[in-house]
Amino acid sequence: MAKALDTMTADIAAGGLGEEGDRLFHEAVTAAARSPLLADFMAALAVPIAETRRSSLGEPGRPPRSLQAHQRILEAIQRGDGPGARQAMRRHVKMVADVGLLRGLPEREFRAGLYESVKCGVIGDRELFEFLEKADVKQLRRNREKIEWVIAQSVKLKAKVVSSDEREGGLRRVLNFGHTIGHALEAETNYRHFLHGEAVAWGMIAAAHIAEAVGRIDQRDATRIRDAVLNLGPLPKVDVRSRSVLRLILSDKKTRGGVVHFILPKTIGNVEIANDVPGEVICEAVEELRRLSSGAEE
Repeated sequence: MAKALDTMTADIAAGGLGEEGDRLFHEAVTAAARSPLLADFMAALAVPIAETRRSSLGEPGRPPRSLQAHQRILEAIQRGDGPGARQAMRRHVKMVADVGLLRGLPEREFRAGLYESVKCGVIGDRELFEFLEKADVKQLRRNREKIEWVIAQSVKLKAKVVSSDEREGGLRRVLNFGHTIGHALEAETNYRHFLHGEAVAWGMIAAAHIAEAVGRIDQRDATRIRDAVLNLGPLPKVDVRSRSVLRLILSDKKTRGGVVHFILPKTIGNVEIANDVPGEVICEAVEELRRLSSGAEE
């Protein structure tokens, strides 16, 4: 991967992606679906490409500021410094999304991205959620205007949250909706069974189940979240032990003093941070995923 990134960096410095860089870029986009860090990096990579294509030269004798930021990210990734890469990403001031790239993705990977948009709808954009809960994936994929709207709404929501909490003081945690159990599912299956978006999809269903169980959300909205996720298409089967998932969650670096912080929905478009979820309720949610997925494997 480091060699591929070097090739793309050289092409960008020369003014854009060459034929080989373009091929590597598309391969990396596919790989990004399986890695949150790489996905963030690919989003950042879109910025210097756009800047160089517009001949944004920066200061005389120096590369564009966006290219300098990209180089910092690249160096951090190559030395295995995830936090350093994320810190460098904070310096970006814009994002460019090439919707045309989606045409080359397998449908499964396309759906994996849509689950992240459902997440944005649940945490703060009711209109986006209501659109996606009724969406037909095959029709949506052919409608560039609608896809652009979904992406724009998702990016706006995330930008609003991040700009309100740039140093991850608390509010930014809401972006982890679906990720607490989602990350545990990925880890328990050695990151080979689920795409990241698929794990988050199951994690959102689990979070809605937990929220209903502890009285944070009514049954109607919890069911809507579950159905919206499942409406987007089949998900890989959940075949893990609930106690193993709980153990992974308790050992996660985000768990402090044995207290798990869950992002739980209160209504569609509104979530809260909860630190009082009993372990048994977490296990029950995982068992519910196993039950739901009994006929869901692709």
